Amino acid sequence: MLNNFNKIAENYDNVESKYLKILYYDLSKGYKDTYKSYNNYRLCTILSGKKKVSVNNNTSFTYNSSEFLLLPPNSSVNMEINTDTKAVVYEFNSHLIEKISNKVEKKFADIENITKLNLSNNLSYSINNLKINIMRNEKEAKFFMDLYAQELVFQLLNEIPKEKNIQNKYNPAKIAKEIIEKDGNENLSIYEIAKILNMSQSNLDYYFKMEYGITPKKYQNKIKIKKSVNLLLKYSVTETAMILGFDNISHFIRLFKQYYNTTPKQYIKRFGK
Repeated sequence: MLNNFNKIAENYDNVESKYLKILYYDLSKGYKDTYKSYNNYRLCTILSGKKKVSVNNNTSFTYNSSEFLLLPPNSSVNMEINTDTKAVVYEFNSHLIEKISNKVEKKFADIENITKLNLSNNLSYSINNLKINIMRNEKEAKFFMDLYAQELVFQLLNEIPKEKNIQNKYNPAKIAKEIIEKDGNENLSIYEIAKILNMSQSNLDYYFKMEYGITPKKYQNKIKIKKSVNLLLKYSVTETAMILGFDNISHFIRLFKQYYNTTPKQYIKRFGK
């Protein structure tokens, strides 16, 4: 049985393909621990027994073999096992999520922090197909795993919005946008913003672009250039660029011209100080 939840321990008892990693857990009564979803979405299911969990320190709840939990990336789960439990977790590669999301024009980002959901017939069918095909030879198993992983993500995207067991949304893209727009945050890097949200910069880039169609860095530059308009009425071009956290003055001037079709100096001459 698993003694502790960590990334290294999880890699001992798993099956992995290009798009999917399947993790198996045999948990004894009385077991308690905290585990994370790391950088990918995780579909958590139970073969037998049940789990009492709280996600990101929200209200705790219990789910069993007729239900499942979908964890967004970088979630933290406090778990308590009150009866011997066997569980299987399906971890989806972020590229698979993006691929299917683009095809069906739906996003998991709309339904963050789900508590528990009922396993539908369609979801159960997709999961059972995955289980059956793991028994093939290694090469065939990985091929069919990726096929059924796509089907499973498709089913999740189509069915989850119909459920009612949804808590308040946790939308990292929205929070990042609010941080960027807040006065006084001009010098925060996107890496620092991602760190505040307990996620990698690449993951923040992915969710932000999925939500707003632009990278957080480009959006941050857009906000900075808008702020520079008022600053240029009080400060020099160099001072304005420094206030807004631009290390390269030429870069600031180039961006300003892209948005306003004029240089900062020309803008100052036109509107005066």
